[in-house]
Amino acid sequence: MTPEYDRAVREGADAELRGDAAEAFRLHRSVPMFRQSTHGDRLHQLAELGDDAPGWMINRWLTIQARRRVWTGGQELGTNRVLALVVPLLYPDGIPIERIGCTWPEQVGPFIYERDWVARQTDVYDLGGLRRLVDLHASAGLLQRSDQIEGWCAAPMRACRVERIDAARRDPMGLVDMTDGELLDVLDLGARLEPGDHVLGRIVPTAAEPGLMFDWGTLPVRESVAAAVAADPRQWLPTLHARTLRGEMEPGDSHRPESSLISDLPYRSWLTLVDVPLAACPDHDPQPLLAKALDRVLHLAERGPSEVLPHRHAIGELVLDPLFDEERRWRYVAPELLPAWRQLSEHLPDHARATCDEMALWCAAAPEPDAIA
Repeated sequence: MTPEYDRAVREGADAELRGDAAEAFRLHRSVPMFRQSTHGDRLHQLAELGDDAPGWMINRWLTIQARRRVWTGGQELGTNRVLALVVPLLYPDGIPIERIGCTWPEQVGPFIYERDWVARQTDVYDLGGLRRLVDLHASAGLLQRSDQIEGWCAAPMRACRVERIDAARRDPMGLVDMTDGELLDVLDLGARLEPGDHVLGRIVPTAAEPGLMFDWGTLPVRESVAAAVAADPRQWLPTLHARTLRGEMEPGDSHRPESSLISDLPYRSWLTLVDVPLAACPDHDPQPLLAKALDRVLHLAERGPSEVLPHRHAIGELVLDPLFDEERRWRYVAPELLPAWRQLSEHLPDHARATCDEMALWCAAAPEPDAIA
């Protein structure tokens, strides 16, 4: 990193805290090593959505900011503190380097810090990262765009059993809090769960119906682990350590695929539309499959809502992917595609509809082939 690039990183982080996603994106991408980063893709999505970004997405962005701490005058990343706490508890017999996807030992620390679900939850909540960000660093303008962020800062860990998931992904997901038996409806953001599954997570308030959601993707666990956490959720971290020692959790179980900001699916989960396994999506080269995925989506849209709805969150990921840029969008502007884009606009998640509306607008304005001739 040259001094110029280091300055761009810090000024970009300052812009993020101001809520200026467009400037933050420009500065982030100006550093050569970040030209294809996931962080840059998230900034791009926020910049494109602008004021249309739902408040819960701003909150999720704040949980990311709570871990970066590289703004001007801010502390450096607290990686060592987090890893010093989490690694001995979850990896008592050593870190399974191959299982978490590392090729070189130098990758181990960053991989665990970024993708270990327990490390993330501990840093953001138990070690006070989000609380400090909200109280001391985030701008008033950014916090005004957030969604009941105080409720997020204080959200406890919960162990839940999945009771209900709508196959069309339009209705809330039904859960049971295993501590008190409370029935909860939470916003369904596409998590690949089934009735009877057990998960750990923090349920937080949101203005979006039904009023509750998970702060981030959940951690699937065995029923015995969920029951142990439910007995005393405040002791969730020592409980996971004890269950790891008993063999009920394997080292690496909390290592999750790279996450999406706009759903509960892994990053670039739209690759499942062209038969890439879900766990492989974040690490798969998407470029060769983008056109094939778009063709599949438009074909699904032509066949009607019943074909679109089960995939609505993955399709939303696709139309908001920075790879679907202006150049590529023009390839999908034609009068005959107007019904498909309108169908997608009607049935995709709210935050993905503006892109579909824009595509429909251009399709409606496009001349017929005979007129061009």
